[in-house]
Amino acid sequence: MKEGETLLNKILNLFKDTEVSGTVLTTKDLGPGRYIEERDLEVFVRKGNDEQHLLYLKVFNGRPPYYRPWIEVFGINPDVEFFGTFIEDTVFKKLSEALGPGESIFIEYGLDHETRSALQRGQHPEKTRLGSKLLQLGFRWFKDWYFPEGAMEGGQKLQAQK
Repeated sequence: MKEGETLLNKILNLFKDTEVSGTVLTTKDLGPGRYIEERDLEVFVRKGNDEQHLLYLKVFNGRPPYYRPWIEVFGINPDVEFFGTFIEDTVFKKLSEALGPGESIFIEYGLDHETRSALQRGQHPEKTRLGSKLLQLGFRWFKDWYFPEGAMEGGQKLQAQK
C-alpha cells in the first residue's frame, strides 16, 4: 500500500474485480456515512451475468490522533453461500491486508451459526470458527459485541484488532 493512502482507497484497490473460484467480487461506493471520515460500500458476487449483493462495508478512515481506522462488515446476504467458503476467506484476507497495527474489524455474526453458537456457550471469541480465522490473519485482540450499545450499532458483532 502507498504511504498516506486512505483505508477506503486500499479496500477499493484490493477488491478491484477479484476472482475467487469462478466468482468475481466487485465493490460499489454508496457514498458518505454519518461522519465525514466514513464511507459505505456494497460488495457483490458475480457469476457470469448473475450479480448478487454479498455484504456491506462501513469504512472509517480514522481521525488522527484520536481514532484509528476500522472496517465494519454487515448485512451479509443469507442467500449467498459465504461462511466457511473461499469467498469468506478472500474477503477477510483482503480486509486484513488493508488494516494496519491497532486497527479493527467488526464482523456481524448473526448468520454465522457456528460462531454464534460457540459464543453463546461461552467460548472465547478467538477460539470460535470466525475468531480463529481472524487470529490466523494477524488479529490479536478480540471482543464479542453480543449486546451492541446505543441505537445505531446494528446486530451482534465480533471485533478483532491487529
